[in-house]
Amino acid sequence: MPVVAAILGSLLPDIDTPKSKLGSKFLCPITEKPVSSHRGFTHSIVGMLLIVGIIGIPLQEEITKYVAIGYLSHLIADMLNPGGVPLLWPKKDRFRIPIINTGSTAEKYILYPIVLLYLARCISKTAQ
Repeated sequence: MPVVAAILGSLLPDIDTPKSKLGSKFLCPITEKPVSSHRGFTHSIVGMLLIVGIIGIPLQEEITKYVAIGYLSHLIADMLNPGGVPLLWPKKDRFRIPIINTGSTAEKYILYPIVLLYLARCISKTAQ
């Protein structure tokens, strides 16, 4: 269950785009459009706390922790490309360490394995 929760958490920041796995399923009920512009609110600490907090209400605290780990890993991964993330939203400043482009070979064969190893390590440490 921890791995499933972390995977869910890692998908949550992209709920703001209809091209994502979750974003195509959840639209804002008022506008019937994605929650916000991509890499906006959902890619911030405030967004993480709010979304993980809401999702965590029906979940056990232990599972919520894994959702948060997955969410945070997504934000860190997105910080590694030139677009960065607005971690301190509503401030517009973007935090970035532009070393990998989204969709590149480096992302698929270097970043993804590193993120998976990071998640596995975090999950194994918290499961002890």
